[in-house]
Amino acid sequence: PPKQSYFMSLPPTYEALQQPSHTFGQYNEANEDDFEWAKEWMDSVGDVPSEPHRLSHSAERDIAAYGCKLYNLLPPPTDGSMRDRFQGNVVHPPKCAYGTTEVVTKRGCKDVCMLSNFPLHFGLYDRSSLRGVYYEITIEVMKGVIALGMTPLPFPQFRLPGWERGIGLHFDDMRIFLLDDKGGRDLEDRRPRKALDDDERLKGQVFGCGYDYSRNTVFYTMNGKRLQDEFNATSTYIQYDIYAAVGVSGREGMHWSSEENKFTVNFGGEDFVWKEANVDNWCRRSEGSFHVVGMPTADLPKYTERAE
Repeated sequence: PPKQSYFMSLPPTYEALQQPSHTFGQYNEANEDDFEWAKEWMDSVGDVPSEPHRLSHSAERDIAAYGCKLYNLLPPPTDGSMRDRFQGNVVHPPKCAYGTTEVVTKRGCKDVCMLSNFPLHFGLYDRSSLRGVYYEITIEVMKGVIALGMTPLPFPQFRLPGWERGIGLHFDDMRIFLLDDKGGRDLEDRRPRKALDDDERLKGQVFGCGYDYSRNTVFYTMNGKRLQDEFNATSTYIQYDIYAAVGVSGREGMHWSSEENKFTVNFGGEDFVWKEANVDNWCRRSEGSFHVVGMPTADLPKYTERAE
């Protein structure tokens, strides 16, 4: 059974705001082995996410000083059963702007999910000065699958966001997945795909994913326009650490060029296309205090930033 603690012993609850889920994906399905592996993984970890953690004192100081410029997307694990699943490159500063990450995936990349090095939302830290958290992705090439979302930990990084945990917008069929290992739900501003070999539809498109504290909802943006909220979360949900989650996959049986997916993730190091997020009370874009509030701190676990 899940570990009991002073903090929480029940999984977060939330209510989807859209239509019911489809039974099957429109274009792509995970293979049966990964599906069974995910069921075993969920049985082993349970429904309750990990308790929120304290950062090291040096990380607290750095985030207070530099904010979102410290953020990047980490490549997925490559050891053990994750070996050889990810095929591609993940580029961090100084080879790109601080607060951004560039990703290229290659032919043969299987379903994997990359997580941010720090939580976008910290369950234990003061958020009184923030309206919410947010990040964006700019797509240059998509010949496989790219998915954008958020999740608490632990997360099965051989799966895409939204299947077993968290929420994800999957760009192959423009469907939202919220703890949904079936077919997902249609996005409000869904764009039908013209053909399986047509990636021009999403070239240059910018999507964002955010958590609005005032509404207690997750939402998406497309090319600077905020779409309708995707789910309501109870107050228990934001007591967890919540990470950015970007999933990628190639297509089995297709013979594409070696560059299947190419995109840039922006955590606020550069201006957002959604203009409202370019203010200081979104995404820790300015210097400010960064401290724990509302919980006892003497016996809380600590960690440093997630290492590659």
